[in-house]
Amino acid sequence: QTVCITAGDYTEMRFTNIKGTASQPIKIINCGGRVNITGYNVGVLFSDCNYIQFLGSGDASLKEGIGVSSTASASMGIKIEGTSSDIEVANTEISHVGFAGIMVKSDPFCDQSNWEGNFAMFNILIHHNYIHDTGSEGMYIGSSFWNEGQEITCDGSKVLASPHLIYGLEIHHNKVQRTAAEGIQYACAPDAKVHHNELQHTG
Repeated sequence: QTVCITAGDYTEMRFTNIKGTASQPIKIINCGGRVNITGYNVGVLFSDCNYIQFLGSGDASLKEGIGVSSTASASMGIKIEGTSSDIEVANTEISHVGFAGIMVKSDPFCDQSNWEGNFAMFNILIHHNYIHDTGSEGMYIGSSFWNEGQEITCDGSKVLASPHLIYGLEIHHNKVQRTAAEGIQYACAPDAKVHHNELQHTG
């Protein structure tokens, strides 16, 4: 299946529980020109989605056919969360967001269903995107708390949770400019491949 987003200006887009298969992923693509998405807390959200391709390659005349921004101080451009897995993001321009350009992680649930050993993300592919002018990281992929665990509050008590891993992470041929924190931050990804990215004025 292909979901066609007609060229134009849109507010925040949320995709929830949309599931393709390994042999038949669901493609979400711009059609007929440039798509511009402006959100508040997030521009584009994928929650509990599997086998999705989010591609700004629908118009051969445009290098980045989808543009994403968000306005809140702690906002994200594209966020992939929950039990999402097997997602590709390519040919997008992400800019002027309050926090991270692309965030990919699922913060631990109190029921432990998404802790390490119970859940993992697979095959996150991020390539040929232009990310610039972010309030924090250009990309924030995986939890920062793998070594020491992440403290969460469950039923009024503090618990030390083990964040999930990401297998098959690949980040390549992205251009990242003018980020307030790291250009690319990734963790919890033991077999990651990160190559051919261009970073300028980050950190």
